[in-house]
Amino acid sequence: MRTVFKLGFVFSVIAITSTYSFAATDVLFLIDTTGSMSGIENVKTALNGIIAAIDANAPCSDTIMYGVADYRNYVDGGNYSAYGVNLDQPFTSSLLEAMAALDGLTTGNGGDEPESQLKAMVTITENWLTPSGDLGFNGRANAQKILIWSGDMPGHVSGDESGETPAGYYPTLDATIAALTDQWIMVFALNSAGENAGLDVLYRGHHQASEITAATGGMLFNSIGSGGSWIEDPIVEAITCVSLDKDDDLDDEDPSDCREPGQELTYTIYYTNDDDETLQNAFIIDWLPRDVRYPEGDWTFGYDPNEEPPIVLYPPDPGYDAATHSYAWALGPIDPNASGSVQLTVTVNEAAAPGTYLHNLAELWGTVYVHDPNDPNRLVPEVRLVARAVLDTPVCCYITPPQTLYVDKTATGGAQTGVDWQNAFLTLQDAIACAEAAVCGEVESIYVAQGTYSPGDSEDDSFDLTSLPGISLYGGFKPGGCPLEERNPTKYPTVLSGTGNL
Repeated sequence: MRTVFKLGFVFSVIAITSTYSFAATDVLFLIDTTGSMSGIENVKTALNGIIAAIDANAPCSDTIMYGVADYRNYVDGGNYSAYGVNLDQPFTSSLLEAMAALDGLTTGNGGDEPESQLKAMVTITENWLTPSGDLGFNGRANAQKILIWSGDMPGHVSGDESGETPAGYYPTLDATIAALTDQWIMVFALNSAGENAGLDVLYRGHHQASEITAATGGMLFNSIGSGGSWIEDPIVEAITCVSLDKDDDLDDEDPSDCREPGQELTYTIYYTNDDDETLQNAFIIDWLPRDVRYPEGDWTFGYDPNEEPPIVLYPPDPGYDAATHSYAWALGPIDPNASGSVQLTVTVNEAAAPGTYLHNLAELWGTVYVHDPNDPNRLVPEVRLVARAVLDTPVCCYITPPQTLYVDKTATGGAQTGVDWQNAFLTLQDAIACAEAAVCGEVESIYVAQGTYSPGDSEDDSFDLTSLPGISLYGGFKPGGCPLEERNPTKYPTVLSGTGNL
């Protein structure tokens, strides 16, 4: 089933296709408007120049939309207190509306050096697609996402809360980067100050602007003044006019169609080049979900007269890489206005838990020519990610899951579906997610074997047990499992992030 809109993650057995087709681009301007931004008129000139350059030079400029938002401090009230950011102009295709919103920005308030841009960025990632309300950015799920951020101070991080600012208001830098990369938002930072100052001054052990732009594939510009082509050209070059779409062979007319272990699933990936330049050395990588198997075991004999002996063994398809569970196609050049598709058939395996989704990611890469940062008059080749497509295919309720889910970090079963001790989930987070979904039946309890279980690597990660009303959580089972009556929390302690025992 194929569509170009991200419908969200809903827990019903329907086919969902979430496609990020980069032939359209959403550009959001995020500007510091606190009182310290004395150079905001220069910033406005620079940002208006970027809009004009994109409109004049991007081959698919008619598919680009622009939004404008600004950030101040928690104490400034209104949306700044609630969200860290105020939306001045939802995404619009009108250049005049976007420029008017930029020109209408005024500065005021503030009072301390760090600002709330990290809070603003996390809020933006959560509301990019919101169609209405205070933060109705009204972005497009099928668009490339670019954030152009301008300011002159670093951002508050978790732990900076004081006075009226509630505890936990500010995110960590890691959480901010994770939120941006999860949504594939590319960040360009326009720093009013010089190198290692302003937006990028060392704060709490980090150069925030450098780290955010590097992690998201964007670029940091220092001492921007009123802008110019040295800023505009890299941003225009980052806009791609190549689209990628992905489909499966589920029945579009049957919303309950799904797949279960042992059944085949055929993926089709479509690509189109709407750019006016040839995409050189293009290739597609399909990162297969662990819930499917590629039939690499079906080897065949081939004949090569240059070999000794002349009968040699060939794999059926060298495009599959077992180490990364991915499949690659070398497409060569994709000319302007050219399109095509590739196809792959896999088999659903026992790791596909009933009522879940087979999450698949495909990426299109190619060689593009960009301006050399050390010589703006020289073009240099660069291998770059051009487009992504994501597809979620539903797994049937082929069995009714047990009323109890099992978690054991030492489990050796290959399925990891949580249906028994042998095939227990390796993490408590997976069990919680499965219990929350409850597509194929209600879960009454979760059994967790001995060990220490962490919710994730980020300081913001946590076990949200409040989402499981009516579900009992038990620890104290020995590794490998045992009946409930044999659990012993003293002998087999189960620890959540080292903060307590179950």
